[in-house]
Amino acid sequence: MLVVPVFYLGGQGPVLAYLVAAVLLFFGNRFFYEREFPGAVSWAGARLVGIVYITVPLSHVIALREIEGGRWWILFVLVVIWTTDIFAFSVGSIIGRHKLCPSISPNKTVEGVIGGLAGGVIAGILLNGYLSLGAGNLEIIYFSLFLGALGVVGDLVESVMKRGAGVKDSGHIIPGHGGMLDRIDSILFAIPGAYYYLT
Repeated sequence: MLVVPVFYLGGQGPVLAYLVAAVLLFFGNRFFYEREFPGAVSWAGARLVGIVYITVPLSHVIALREIEGGRWWILFVLVVIWTTDIFAFSVGSIIGRHKLCPSISPNKTVEGVIGGLAGGVIAGILLNGYLSLGAGNLEIIYFSLFLGALGVVGDLVESVMKRGAGVKDSGHIIPGHGGMLDRIDSILFAIPGAYYYLT
């Protein structure tokens, strides 16, 4: 998790230095426990993916907070993503018929995604007025659709990673929710996307 403050305080240079150091430490440490090189590569690679996949995107929360109205935009992103997820699940459960990517996530449907995006847009428009963000409704619609699409991609990417690891859930910290990673997978893509969109 050191990547988060390092990314914010020092820019990308220190992040790269930290990642290089992590590579050397992971490989050096694993060579004491593995007799074959492929084993060390798999072990170290999985942990490096974790560093890049989770901490670097989340570090953009700090960067997003620093822009004008940043705290409200963070709230905007979270509410739009959560609403998109809720609507996608609800609509998909009720009228979902056409599978989106059955080989990756068999429960996701096209109808669910459309319903989720629509719900995210509604939430975005309401928040724009309530928080006085100063953006036009058309821009908010585009932005909400953009965030919703990133959330769907983030969800699918996490599903691919779980299938690659041969697990159903990413953890058991939150019973019945598939693990902590399942709760933030959409946000991991949406937060950096929001920052770069707004800046």
